[in-house]
Amino acid sequence: MTSLARPEIVAHRGASADAPENTLAAVNLAWQVDTDAVEIDVYLTKDGQIITSHDGDTMRASGTKLVIKETAFDELRKLDVGRWKGVKFAGEKMPSLAEVLATIPDGKRIFIEIKCGPEIVPELVKVIGDSGKRSRQLAVISFSSEVCKAVKEVLPQLQVYWLCSPREGKATEQIATAKAVGANGIDIQGTALLTAAGGRKEACLHRRRGHHHQQTGSDAQDFQTLARSISQSDAGCATGASGRMLTGVENTLCRCVVSACAGVSPRRRRNGEF
Repeated sequence: MTSLARPEIVAHRGASADAPENTLAAVNLAWQVDTDAVEIDVYLTKDGQIITSHDGDTMRASGTKLVIKETAFDELRKLDVGRWKGVKFAGEKMPSLAEVLATIPDGKRIFIEIKCGPEIVPELVKVIGDSGKRSRQLAVISFSSEVCKAVKEVLPQLQVYWLCSPREGKATEQIATAKAVGANGIDIQGTALLTAAGGRKEACLHRRRGHHHQQTGSDAQDFQTLARSISQSDAGCATGASGRMLTGVENTLCRCVVSACAGVSPRRRRNGEF
């Protein structure tokens, strides 16, 4: 068996177990605890700016319901999206994508999950261009294959992954969709992988560029087929597993995803926890 590449630790919505999700507080905390990468969610505002939010409206984070696509950026910035997580986060604002990209340290990267449609792409191109970040520091993910295609057409240098859930008997169809839109790979829902592996914690990274990540469990054949087929094609493979994992710094717990993505160099892991 070939050696396993170390997993990449990606803070989901920033260090969202300990700070309000999709805020600069959460993003910066993730960097402070030496996370390899951060995942954020973005929408396009009414006036054409890109802002971070997981939901299409602001009710859950702020207690005030504003629909993001129907609201101007400056109005959204008036909301307090930090107080719900604790008094010390009171006054935390919804950051722009540009503000988040400016935080990326050397050797780290951001996964940008696009939650709206391809109308966001022209502004995305502008923000990424203005950021000065290297293409290897950025990746785009989306549940919309249409969005993946639109991004890849204008930013071919970026890694773009189509988010989907593995479905029995659908592996070939999902691979075909990823190839058709030019995606670098498929980002597979980790909870589905764990279910397929009988709930065993050891589940689930895939074969990638000569590194064989064995999926456990007797019911995982579909996903193994998916991984093998992608790894043998021109597309790469990314796998995601939402959950909590120790970062190794002060035993801080982050919500994170574990990925095996193109261009990831193995890095030192503190205390050998991974």
